[in-house]
Amino acid sequence: MEVEPSFLISIVDDDRSVVEAIGSLLRANGFAVSTFLSAAEFLASPALVRTGCLILDVCMPGLGGLELFRQLKREKRAIPTLFITGHGTAEDRDAAMAEGPLGYLTKPFTEEALLQAIARARAEFRA
Repeated sequence: MEVEPSFLISIVDDDRSVVEAIGSLLRANGFAVSTFLSAAEFLASPALVRTGCLILDVCMPGLGGLELFRQLKREKRAIPTLFITGHGTAEDRDAAMAEGPLGYLTKPFTEEALLQAIARARAEFRA
């Protein structure tokens, strides 16, 4: 799989083991990855303007994933976003999907489901 050198995937999740596992998987598949343990850390990072795909935990202390996604939309920063959660209900999923992300995965999810979502983000990135 050929990956654009400028295509950066940023992972934001307050669970360090999730960030490390997803980051390792994506790096093993040839992707450039930045990881963050909070929305505030991501917002303060230079990666914010370089991110081609955002993997975002829905439920985090402080600024949650859905709130971060809404903030980025208000600021006209259209980053293809994949929500992930370990606490999702059908109502939560519907509310998140109504905001227009790439997708919504419930932990644990398969490598295949994650890579399919990344492929959709790469297609948006190229467009």
